[in-house]
Amino acid sequence: MNRGFGARVFQVEPTFVYVSCQPGAEKALKAEWEILSQGRATFSFSRPGFVTFRMWEGWKPVALESVWARTQGISYGKAQGNSQEGSFPDVIQRIKDWPTPVQVQLWYRDRWIPGDEPPKSDSDQWPEPFLDVMKLGDPTAKQILDVVVVDPGQVMWGIRLPRLRGDLGTPGEKWMGTLAEGAPSRAYLKLQEGLARNRFPMKPGEWVVELGSSPGGACLALLEKGVNVIGVDTAAMDPILSQKFKGRFFHIPTTAQKTFPDQFPKDFRQIRILGGGLDWLFADMHIDAQDSLELVGQWVFEHQAALKGAVLTLKLKSWDQAALVPRWVERFKSFGFSKILARQLSTNRQEIHLSGLTKKGALLL
Repeated sequence: MNRGFGARVFQVEPTFVYVSCQPGAEKALKAEWEILSQGRATFSFSRPGFVTFRMWEGWKPVALESVWARTQGISYGKAQGNSQEGSFPDVIQRIKDWPTPVQVQLWYRDRWIPGDEPPKSDSDQWPEPFLDVMKLGDPTAKQILDVVVVDPGQVMWGIRLPRLRGDLGTPGEKWMGTLAEGAPSRAYLKLQEGLARNRFPMKPGEWVVELGSSPGGACLALLEKGVNVIGVDTAAMDPILSQKFKGRFFHIPTTAQKTFPDQFPKDFRQIRILGGGLDWLFADMHIDAQDSLELVGQWVFEHQAALKGAVLTLKLKSWDQAALVPRWVERFKSFGFSKILARQLSTNRQEIHLSGLTKKGALLL
């Protein structure tokens, strides 16, 4: 197969796909792609946080619905250069010769687990020639050309394959938000990224419950969206929540298994009498993922009349549990959810985001 770049023509047989992921998730990614491709995608190259596959003959250039893949793209090769100077003339020339408008995104493969990054990342210190690469292309173009720094002195580059749902279109599909001053925990970032990806139609004034809410990072992000939040957790909540959002934040100091109707705020109980109730359910509990799912299922049944959707963070005790994720998704679907998004977020650690809408919620899209 020949692909043209203006006046230049390059041989790129066979087709290779590059995939970025969280460091440590490579084994789970490879096993997942073995299943998704029915054994036709062949592993080619791997570094922590970055994997390439050789695709099969007849493969259509569409992204696979992968839990562990953050970015996917058609590889157009790799180049060697001076990483300190950002000197990759071959890549720069090829970008300049690209025949259609592209948005050029330059990024490093992930090398740290979210939350373990050093204070100053590499992307804070791009050499000047690298910045010149970032200026190439059209920032308004829909098609993204990735230039990925895989190792010092080595870049891989290619065209991003967009997915149907959940993509942000950012460099490396990373969440670009920052932790708010005074945020109780990193759950603030996970909540922000999850809602940006699933695009739930939440509205100010709606009622939200978070199971496993302490110390309150996710609650803070939700309160900033104008909803009323009920946190359910035996552990203490950060005082900033009740101080800053008095009348909209409520804490029930018990477990998700032992929460009773008379413990809910008076306003919420009155809304239920009038036919309303819980609009959105969130859960981020430090318990076994299957147990978390079953608890969520009980809450969904109890509040099904008004519920519009749910967002779960499911913890993996070990990477071996990655094989159970399809089963967890099916169980979640059995609760009546559609528009399901199952993804390891760029802000997740050894865990996944799982969200979906009820019939009532789906009608709001």
